[in-house]
Amino acid sequence: FSNPVLTFFNDTANTLQGCPPASGCPQVSLSAFGTSQANVTFSVSSTAAAGVGIDLNLSNLLSISSSGASLVVNFASTNVLSAFTLPRAGSNLSSGQLDLIEDFTGVVSINNPAVTITSATATTRGSLTATATANTILNADPSGTLCANPTPGQVATCVSSNQAASMDVILKSDGTLSIQEIEPLLATVQDTVEGSVVSISTPSQFMMIVTDLIPAAQNTLIGSLKIGDALVVNLAANPTFFVDTKGLSVLPGVLNNFATQNNTTAMHLGQSVAAHVAAFTAATGSTTASANNTDTVTLRWSRFTATPQTPSSPAFNIVGVPSYFGFTPSSMFVVQTATGTPGTLGVTNFDGVIDASGLSNTRPVALRALFLENTTNSANPAFTAAKVRQH
Repeated sequence: FSNPVLTFFNDTANTLQGCPPASGCPQVSLSAFGTSQANVTFSVSSTAAAGVGIDLNLSNLLSISSSGASLVVNFASTNVLSAFTLPRAGSNLSSGQLDLIEDFTGVVSINNPAVTITSATATTRGSLTATATANTILNADPSGTLCANPTPGQVATCVSSNQAASMDVILKSDGTLSIQEIEPLLATVQDTVEGSVVSISTPSQFMMIVTDLIPAAQNTLIGSLKIGDALVVNLAANPTFFVDTKGLSVLPGVLNNFATQNNTTAMHLGQSVAAHVAAFTAATGSTTASANNTDTVTLRWSRFTATPQTPSSPAFNIVGVPSYFGFTPSSMFVVQTATGTPGTLGVTNFDGVIDASGLSNTRPVALRALFLENTTNSANPAFTAAKVRQH
């Protein structure tokens, strides 16, 4: 890396790389050194295809200096990179499927039955082209107005070119991609920023760290934003709050902890939300960029690791959520999963275990989940998981 920057939450007792304790600090400059390589051994014939995954272990890559004041980025540390063959052990993918790429967002281009989704240049994620099949799940957008009555197997009845959409795709053993699930997000591409909530100031203001963005097709306001930037969001009067379930089965009792609300009392640290940017003020000096008159906020997917407790299914308990959620390490939460045939509508995807009953409480679990907490932090469940992974 050349001149790397890192956005991180400092949960130590010391100022770290200029970041105060108990603070989230965006775009902190670091120095990196060393090189790393990943080795994997497998057998394959001369005419066969094989899939290999690469894992970057941030815990091994990053360390704190002996003074406690600096972050050290050392690619020469042990086990920074590791490699493995696909599909991973314990995957619930079918024969001929190597991996699942989830929630890839961007702008749609259709050449039926192929769909290309192109992410914003600022995300550096490029594009994915995948083919719809008779089993492709076609889901309505968060408002329920787009793709409300699609024709099964006909992706063009669900999404259209130049819309914004989210897509889950399967990497097959022949190297091609097929669409497992797709949903429109916006009928027309408009300035939208997604990020993790890191502070809540007033009933009409919160701050996020940017994790994704979709610029307007023309005259975008957010051209200066980058992944990892901080953004203050100021709500308009009576904004609309949606929940993007992507077809996942969510218990009705917790859905309205966010859906139908209209101010930040429904919001919590650690939630991932997408906000429509109607007006924008760029960052200047130490002043954070701001999105103003935001009339739509959509709850999306928090991605984090935690420690599972006694294994059970379909719901299980976790502790040790990341400190930026604002809870103590011993705080316990219920995670709800949806069981059923893998890859079908409304079912949680598992990786490494068949279902939640197979989780080990001696290893962390990685989750992609909707954080639907209530105002008293007592929701049951607090998390509804679309993906559960443990290796």
